[in-house]
Amino acid sequence: MSDSSETPDLSTLAARLGLSPGTISRILSGQARKYRISKKTEERVLEEARRTGMVVNQMARALRMRTTRTIGLVMPDISNQFFASMARYIDAMAREIDHVILFSDAQEDSGVEADAVRTMVGHRVDGVILAPVGEAVEALELLRNSRVPSVVIDRVVPGSGLPMVGNDNCDAARQAVLHLAKAGHRRIACIRGLVSAHLDRGRIRGFRLAMEECGLSVNEDWIKGSDYLVETAERATAELMRLPVGSRPTAIIPLGTQITLGSLAELRRMKVRVPDDVSVVGFGEQPWSGLVDPPLTTVEQPIEKMSVAAFKILFERIRNKSKEEPPQESLTLFPSRLIDRESVAAPPEFAVKH
Repeated sequence: MSDSSETPDLSTLAARLGLSPGTISRILSGQARKYRISKKTEERVLEEARRTGMVVNQMARALRMRTTRTIGLVMPDISNQFFASMARYIDAMAREIDHVILFSDAQEDSGVEADAVRTMVGHRVDGVILAPVGEAVEALELLRNSRVPSVVIDRVVPGSGLPMVGNDNCDAARQAVLHLAKAGHRRIACIRGLVSAHLDRGRIRGFRLAMEECGLSVNEDWIKGSDYLVETAERATAELMRLPVGSRPTAIIPLGTQITLGSLAELRRMKVRVPDDVSVVGFGEQPWSGLVDPPLTTVEQPIEKMSVAAFKILFERIRNKSKEEPPQESLTLFPSRLIDRESVAAPPEFAVKH
């Protein structure tokens, strides 16, 4: 029972607990860690606030302080380990500056993505990090018009008008082709992602450039896929492997994390041996990449470097928001690294003879 019929203010609560109003305010606004207030004191204050019915109106505080200490994070597909890892890095950095992440999984749906951005802007988040679905036209327009500090990560969109951080996808695909060509492969297929995504077009461009560089012809029928779904990659892989043995590719490059997962699953289901029957270079290094049988050769995307760079840019934009400067489009790209394991071998004998 409370010893007062009214909800106490900061001064009353401070007097009851023998603390300063400033200490009470810092704890109730979620800044105990920042000001090195002990966990015991924090718990005592929060318990008393709950017991007496004291509620901090965060939106009213946001209007006064012009901050909600929240950052919006919109990912296209959280079931994709690549984006799950990215979200983990960003969340950890947000906590270091006493911010909380408001997260949304767009489920590879541009409508869901736009709704999430609209909601976050309406809740006055301090900033937004967006990994777009396709070209993300509506979501990007919402961010530009809102003037909320924002950064685009991974699936960069030229012309977005915002800072962008990504991977050099053209070079990443090129590395995969060169590695296979060095092993003797001439008949190389790839499974692409979302056709409307600039990132995917970059990977296809790298694939074509490397094939030309190696003096190899591109079989247009061997460029499969249309999105980043596991089941689409399974169907694409099945189509390639159902071709007559002497007329099918000897190597596959699945151009995405989920695409790699789907391709490997279908090869196992069809009892196609890797690398005896077909070699595979996966896209995106994952915790399981070295654990599958055989261990998977991959093109590693620098998730941590991209996440850190995007967050630093966003943090600077949040700090400088009072200057009312319009956002400037910029692009920061990080190189990939090929990790050579055991999923690539010389092409089968039937391919060498043709």
